[in-house]
Amino acid sequence: DLNYVVMKASYLDDVILEFLGKASHASFPEQGINTLDMLGEFLSQIKLGIPYPESTLNLGTINGGSTSNTVPAAIKLTGDYRATNLETMQKIAEDLKNARDFVLSQAKFKEAKIDLEIIEYCLGLCFCQ
Repeated sequence: DLNYVVMKASYLDDVILEFLGKASHASFPEQGINTLDMLGEFLSQIKLGIPYPESTLNLGTINGGSTSNTVPAAIKLTGDYRATNLETMQKIAEDLKNARDFVLSQAKFKEAKIDLEIIEYCLGLCFCQ
C-alpha cells in the first residue's frame, strides 16, 4: 500500500562473536579453557531482548563444539541489534565491547580470545520534530 510515509526507521548492526578457548578431553576439563564458561560470563554482562528503550539485541545463531566428550574450544554466535537513535546504538556496541573485556580480564581466560565484529548494516532515519 502506497498510502503510508515512513517517518522513523531503526539503525541496524549485525554482530559476529567468536569465543576461542582450548579444547580438552572431558575427563580433564581443567586442562582446557571452556568457551561455554566464557559465553556464560559474557551473557551475564549484557541484556538481551530490550537493553534500552526503543532498542533490541538478539543473538540468533549459536554454533560450537566438535564432540560430546570434549571441552569446546570455539563457539560462534551471530545476531543483531537495533535502535531508533545513534546514541543507543553506540551504547549497545560499548556494552558488547565491555562484556568482552570483562571476560578476558579474568585470570582463568587469560589465554583465550573473543573476536567481536560489528557490521553496520542499515542507517536509521527520523523525520520527527
